[in-house]
Amino acid sequence: MNKLLKVALFALAALFSTVSSADNIKIGFVNLPMVMQYSPQAIAATKRLQEKFGPRDKAIKADKERYNSLLKKLEKDSLILSADQKSAIEMEVLKLQRKIKRDEEELTDDIKLQKSKETEATLAIISKAIEDVVLSEKYDLIIREGVMFASKKVDITQKVLDKLKQLDSKKSAKAK
Repeated sequence: MNKLLKVALFALAALFSTVSSADNIKIGFVNLPMVMQYSPQAIAATKRLQEKFGPRDKAIKADKERYNSLLKKLEKDSLILSADQKSAIEMEVLKLQRKIKRDEEELTDDIKLQKSKETEATLAIISKAIEDVVLSEKYDLIIREGVMFASKKVDITQKVLDKLKQLDSKKSAKAK
């Protein structure tokens, strides 16, 4: 498999170098994971997720602290608690354990769903920024995945990030 990948990459590189020199094709590369990490839009999306789900996460942490406190109380005071007190605390621990599990699962599902929506919206903005750079600088081919190395000559990631910052500042100016 590794050998096949090397042969395919070599053939692709040979093809690009032949085509590039023959027709003077302008090729660019975009490091999409880097753009998704550092673009203002992606950072804002992450902040929105934290703001939206932070309170629920804090509530779960508080429930976990209460759960641990009850467990410690059971362990520490088990000899001096009456059977009814011990049973009541054990029941509360069990209910709290179930609530924490249910709340964590719901939060995880809600975060996944919202993150997917945010990622989709951010990718649409990023695609538009890439398209703007491609059209303004007349690129013939843009590669965004499957690249082991891209020189600064073809790496347009920073140009795309700059375009996204420009779009973000225009959006902020309009919002004021």
